[in-house]
This record gives sequence, structure tokens and C-alpha cells, in this order.
Amino acid sequence: MEEISGWSEFGLAGLVVAALFSIMFIIVKWLIAHIDKEAERHQSERSEWREVSKDAVEGVETAVDKMSDRIQDLSHKITSKGREE
Repeated sequence: MEEISGWSEFGLAGLVVAALFSIMFIIVKWLIAHIDKEAERHQSERSEWREVSKDAVEGVETAVDKMSDRIQDLSHKITSKGREE
């Protein structure tokens, strides 16, 4: 009983302080959970971005390869026409 009577000397101010600390604890706990959820969501978004980027890079590589082949074909045609003349 001595412990309870020790706390009783703080009265209403003690209750208010305890309530504020409880509210702060709940807010911090919610904030940490929210940040963790956002971090997971952002990680999945980054995975999607990497896939989209990978597809875009592959498309550009294909286009560059095709253009390079066409340029080489034209170069060979021009060179062979120059030899014929």
C-alpha cells in the first residue's frame, strides 16, 4: 500500500503526466508501424521501377543493335558499289 500512497501525493498532475506519456507512447508506436509499412511499400515500388527500367533498357539495346546492323549493311553496300565503278 505504501507504493500507491506514494503516487497519490501527485494527484491530478500525476494523472495528467501519466496520460501524456501514454499518449506519446501510443503515437510513437503508431508512427514506427507507419514508417515500416511505408518502407515496405517503397521497396516493392523500387522493384517495379527496376523491372520497368530493365525493359526500357532492353528495348533501347535492341533498337541500337538493329540500327548498328543497318548502318553496317549500308556501309558494305556503299563500299561494294564503289568497287564496282
